[in-house]
Amino acid sequence: MGYALYLVGCILLAALTAMANPFSSSFQLVSANLCNLVDLPTLVWVLAVCALALLGTRSLRPFGRGLRAAFRREVLPAAQARESLSAWKLVSLAALLAGGLGFLNNLFAMMHSLDFMDEVGLALNLACLSLYYALFLDLLLLPVGVLLKRQLETTARNVKNDSSIQGSISLRTGRRKAG
Repeated sequence: MGYALYLVGCILLAALTAMANPFSSSFQLVSANLCNLVDLPTLVWVLAVCALALLGTRSLRPFGRGLRAAFRREVLPAAQARESLSAWKLVSLAALLAGGLGFLNNLFAMMHSLDFMDEVGLALNLACLSLYYALFLDLLLLPVGVLLKRQLETTARNVKNDSSIQGSISLRTGRRKAG
């Protein structure tokens, strides 16, 4: 219930902030400003990148499990909780990268529509391109990092299990030799 209240509060604050007119001396609510926050292609772009990241790392199920656990107040086993947390971090980072790329794409479009594409415009465009390339590369490598981290955790778990099995085998053979 607490998280649902948090979500509703954040949405209401964002809506009220968008509807407030900062250029007037008194506080006014202008509902036309709320339309500035609604852009379906941008929302689809960010959600599609997040969904592709989840599908690419096979983290959709842990993401959903974490969502259910948060609202049902379930206690997940440690391994499932780690998987869910990893999926949530993946979505958070993918959303930030997708938002940054969308921002830069629209900034490039805006700069090309301006009439001042002389040296300043070109320099600004080149400066933004380096950030664009970095964000795009991070977005491409994000699933690889998640999969490698998962593989390392599995390997560490297997080594730990193997060493405990080897320890119990050596204890058994030591008893037979002594007896």
